[in-house]
Amino acid sequence: ILLDGVNYEFTVEDNCETIVYSDNVTAMGTDLTLNHNVTNIANPFEVSGVVFCENIAGVIPNSYVIISFDNSDFSEIILTDEFGAFSFLYDDCNNQSLSVRAYNPDGATLSASTSVSGSTNSLEIDVCAIMINSSLTFRIQGEPDYVIPGCVVEISDFPFPPALIYKFTSIDMFEGTGNDEFVKYEITFHQSIPGEIDPPIGPPWFPGDISDATSDNPPFYFDLFPVGSIISETDELVIWESTGSAVTSRWVNGVEENVTGSMYIEAIK
Repeated sequence: ILLDGVNYEFTVEDNCETIVYSDNVTAMGTDLTLNHNVTNIANPFEVSGVVFCENIAGVIPNSYVIISFDNSDFSEIILTDEFGAFSFLYDDCNNQSLSVRAYNPDGATLSASTSVSGSTNSLEIDVCAIMINSSLTFRIQGEPDYVIPGCVVEISDFPFPPALIYKFTSIDMFEGTGNDEFVKYEITFHQSIPGEIDPPIGPPWFPGDISDATSDNPPFYFDLFPVGSIISETDELVIWESTGSAVTSRWVNGVEENVTGSMYIEAIK
């Protein structure tokens, strides 16, 4: 349903959020059909390579690979496998100029940016070039901070009302517990673009990937409400903090607990 007299912009985007068709329409109280066949499909391209550390002469498994498209807010994040290898494919992407970086949360190291234009299968990324810290921190009242090392952020556009979407990803490997459990946290936050009205904050986020549990000791936080604000943002880092109580539940030692706390995030972008 469109409001009469209001101008609307309709866009069609490819797989990497490049606009391939747009049209401005003013609603005038009658049904409107937009019939446009988008035929300029871009050629697919694929990028693959390996993440290594020159300082130790070895590959780095389970690192983050950060993909950022040139002249765009669109970015994505993937994980390397146990051999430090990675690959990604875009079937339809008119913008094939991008930069690739790698981040090792265990060593808190970041690679330099590598420029890519089109397909390649020979990227070698030294993840030990820069020392930089990132983390997801749960601050529960009356307790020490619970810090998960390593956090990355993907940034994309929210069409209407105009906003930026920050998707934070952090994996808790439960270091020191001696088991193979993990929890992957994915927290999405809508940041309004200055001068525009605030978009609605979406429904509460719930846990993403959880491995088969064999132990009931590691803590697992859920019922998270991602309402907060960006404290600062640089070329490499986004710092975000929740406002008010953002954490309401925790599973620990086989028991669900009601808790009160907040979240603090330092994420590689």
